[in-house]
Amino acid sequence: MIETQQNNDIGVFGPLANRLLHSLDMDSVSSGNRDLLCEVLRFAARAEQELGNRQMALAKMEAQALIDPVTGLENHKGMQLAFSRAAAAAGRYGDPALLIIIAVNGLADISHTHGETAENFILNRITDELRSVTRRSDVIARISHHEFALLLTHCPSDFATSKTAQLVASVSALSISYRGHSLEVQAIGGCTTFSADITLERAYATAHAMLAKRWEPAFKQSGFGRRTAPAATVALSPQTH
Repeated sequence: MIETQQNNDIGVFGPLANRLLHSLDMDSVSSGNRDLLCEVLRFAARAEQELGNRQMALAKMEAQALIDPVTGLENHKGMQLAFSRAAAAAGRYGDPALLIIIAVNGLADISHTHGETAENFILNRITDELRSVTRRSDVIARISHHEFALLLTHCPSDFATSKTAQLVASVSALSISYRGHSLEVQAIGGCTTFSADITLERAYATAHAMLAKRWEPAFKQSGFGRRTAPAATVALSPQTH
């Protein structure tokens, strides 16, 4: 009896191939046909293995398409998926949720002065800080060069102002040492509560409208470039229906 040892570790084909071989009366099969049969089975096993490898590679690529390569956070596409799930839960169960956008100033200047590596270093420090003041169930995404979006589920609107202020203050107060240089950034925040029928684009637009009103006044008043961090600037939008 010919055993397909190579096939045993490959998907479902190995066991099926061995069952086929055991069901045949190999003594009645000519030597040439026996070799041909074994070659066909080996070819099919290799094809199944190659298909499995390609499926795993595709799944990895799809997962990477949802991740920001610099910070390892979700990107805009990843946030879209998370937002869709949260909006569905809001509609089905009435779960309250918040979308917060943190806009960071100073990254372009740091990149120009100290290089892209320094900018990436700071982005990862900001990522660590945001993770430290949020729950594991919260979704954090980097949605543009200088913006982070946070989706906080099971979070009533009463906490919107205080939570946004906490996040803004945490980022603005970061003390970052990079190759002997003291680097600093400043942040402002906008947030919105949402219901089942709101889209992510509308939620972004609501928070961005608040940010736009406060961006220039916040950083002019704070005197960006000083070592002291500015007071947290918070924008809170009403619930969107």
